[in-house]
Amino acid sequence: MRARELVGGDVVRGFAHPAQTNDPTASREEWGFSAPGALPMLHAAFHQPETMPAPSPGALCVTATAPAGDARRILVIEDDRGYRELVQEWLRLEYGPDLECQVFGSLEEARTRLFEGWADCVLLDLTLPDAQGLEAVIGAGKAAPQVPLVVLSGHDDEALALRAVKSGAQDYLIKCRADGAQISRSIRHAIERKRGELEMTHPALHDPLTGVPNRVLFLDRLSLALHRSERRDSYAAVLFVDLDRFTIVNDSLGHEAGDLVLQAVAARLTKALRPGDTLARLGGDEFAVLCEEVGSARDAMVVAERLLAALKNPFVLAEGEIFMSASIGAALAEGGEHTPETLLRDADAAMYRAKQTGSTAELFDERLRAEAKARIELEADLHLALEREELLLFYQPLVSIEFGQMISVEALLRWQRPGALLEHKDFLAVAEETGMIVPIGEWVLTEACRQAQQWQTINADGSPVSSPSMSRRAKCCTPA
Repeated sequence: MRARELVGGDVVRGFAHPAQTNDPTASREEWGFSAPGALPMLHAAFHQPETMPAPSPGALCVTATAPAGDARRILVIEDDRGYRELVQEWLRLEYGPDLECQVFGSLEEARTRLFEGWADCVLLDLTLPDAQGLEAVIGAGKAAPQVPLVVLSGHDDEALALRAVKSGAQDYLIKCRADGAQISRSIRHAIERKRGELEMTHPALHDPLTGVPNRVLFLDRLSLALHRSERRDSYAAVLFVDLDRFTIVNDSLGHEAGDLVLQAVAARLTKALRPGDTLARLGGDEFAVLCEEVGSARDAMVVAERLLAALKNPFVLAEGEIFMSASIGAALAEGGEHTPETLLRDADAAMYRAKQTGSTAELFDERLRAEAKARIELEADLHLALEREELLLFYQPLVSIEFGQMISVEALLRWQRPGALLEHKDFLAVAEETGMIVPIGEWVLTEACRQAQQWQTINADGSPVSSPSMSRRAKCCTPA
C-alpha cells in the first residue's frame, strides 16, 4: 500500500533520506508530503539542529541518549518507506531525545531484533512482503512473545481489528486517522496491557519454588528456537539435568532443606548460562536448559561442563554442608525434523545413559536414537501384549535330590513377542517404568494360581507352587 493511499494527499516528492541518495547536495527540506497538515509539521521537524545518523544496512535508525529508566525503544515494521519515515518523525516529535527507533521493511529484516526482545513496543503493518494480515501479527508475536504489539493498518475493519487483538496485538490503529499523539498514547497503553498480561500469566508459566520457567514455557520457547534455527547456520540444543541422589536430601534432612537446595541449584545453573539461554524446572529434581545458536555438538557439551562445574562447591544448610552432583543429557536439533517434545525426550534418553555409564554427561547420537526407537516400539507392543495373549508362564520344577521328588515349581515369565521369545529381563524394567508391571503382575498371579488349582485337581497330593519374587502375594491368591 503506497503513501498516497495511507495519508490521503498527493505525494509531491518521494521520501528519500539524504544519506541514501547519490546527490551530495540533497537537503532534508527537499523531501516531504503535501498531505493536509503534514508538510508544516515535517518542515519544522526537519529543521531541528540535530542530524540523523546514516542507517545501518536493512534498517533506518534514529538514536539518542535517553535518561536512565526513560528510554523508548520502538520497532517499526512497515514496507512503505514513505509512511514509515512519517511514523519516525511523529515518534521523534513525541519522545524527543528519549527515542531509539529502528525501522524495517519486512518481518525477516526485523527478525534479529524481534528475537532479542530489544523493543519496548512494536508497530506493525499488516501488508508486508513476507506476511499478510493476521500472519504478520502471529509471526511477530511468536518471535517476540513478551513485547507489546500495536497494529498500524490501512484497513478500517472492526472484525479484522478484533481478530488481530485476539491473535496477540494490544491495539489496532488505522493509518489514515493516526497521528503522533495517538500512536504514542497507544504505545503507552500497549506496554501497560502487556505488563498486566505477563503478570497474570507468570504464575502459570513459571515454577513457584525456583522462579524459573516451567515445562509449558520451556516447550514454547523451544518451539520458537527450532523455528528460528531453520533460518540459521546454527542449532538449538537441549540439556536435561537430573540431580543425583536428591531423594536422600529429602529423606534425611526434610523437604524444607530439599527446597532450599533446589532454589540454590536453580540460581547456580542460571548464573552458568549465557543471557539468552533458558533454564526450566520440569519437576522434582529435573531441570532443562535451552541454548540457541549452538555451532556444534562440542559447544553443547561445553555448556554441560559449565553446569556440572557450577554444582561442585558445597551447598551450605543449617544442618551443615552437602554436595550435589548431576547427570546431564544433551540433544542437538541438527538434521531431520524435530519437535520440542522429541528433542526433550532425546536429551532425557542421553541423561539416562549418563547415569548408567557414570559419565556425568552424554550426547544423544545415532546409537541412542536407535535404542530410543527400539524402546518406543517395545513399550507400544508391551501395552498390547496382554490383550493379544502374548504373555506366557513356563514352570520350572525344583526336585529334592534327597527324596527324589518334586517339591515346588517356579513360574518363569516369558513374552512371545512377534518374531522373538523374550525373557523377563528383556522387558520387565520397561514394564516397571511405564506402570504396566501392575496388570502384568496381576496376570502372572492369576495364571499361576489357576495352574496350581488345575494341578491339585489332577493330583490330590499336588506340589505347591512357589514364586520367589511374589511368594507372599501368591499365598494370598492361592485358592482354598
